[in-house]
Order: sequence, then structure tokens, then C-alpha cells
Amino acid sequence: MYDRKELNIIKTLIKKEIKEQYFNLGMAKTELSFSINNIEENGEGHKPFKNNITTGEFKKMAEDKVTKIKNELKELSSLCFKTNEMLGKINDSEKTLQTDTNKEEWDMEI
Repeated sequence: MYDRKELNIIKTLIKKEIKEQYFNLGMAKTELSFSINNIEENGEGHKPFKNNITTGEFKKMAEDKVTKIKNELKELSSLCFKTNEMLGKINDSEKTLQTDTNKEEWDMEI
């Protein structure tokens, strides 16, 4: 089991990765919009790139990229939730320990 410090580091890293993935998602959606607009203007067989990829193929790649990033974000969100749960359990156990300690001190005073 991880201690509070380690879990907070993990949580920070997960949140950083989530932010990066949201940026990547925005970029992928921009690529998708570009390809959709280009298809509307020039057709699916148009080849605006030097590597001979058609706009239809580019659109498919952009859609796949968006789907992949969304799946990664779901996984990262799940990890963040589990990390928060573990931190909550640590907090609960520390509160219980503190309550027990206070109760023992109070019993000794009586």
C-alpha cells in the first residue's frame, strides 16, 4: 500500500497526464475538423499532403486518434478516482487512529 505522500505524487502525475491528453484531444479534433472541411471542399480523394494520404484517410486517422485519446482519458479518470479512494481510506484510518488516541487520553484523565 502507498502512503499519503506517494499517492499525492501519483495523483499529481495523473492530473498532469489528463491535462496533456485534453490538449491532444483538442488537437485531434482540430485535425478532424480540418479533414471534414477539406472533404466538403475538395472531395474524399483529394491529396493535400506530400505523403499521398487522401483527406478521407486523414479523416479516418483523426477519428481513430480522437477515440484513442477519449479511451485513455477514461482510464486516467478511473485511476484518479481510485487514487482518491485510497487517499480517503488513509484519511479515514488516520481519523480513527486520532479519535482512538483522543479517547485513550480522555480515559486516562478521568
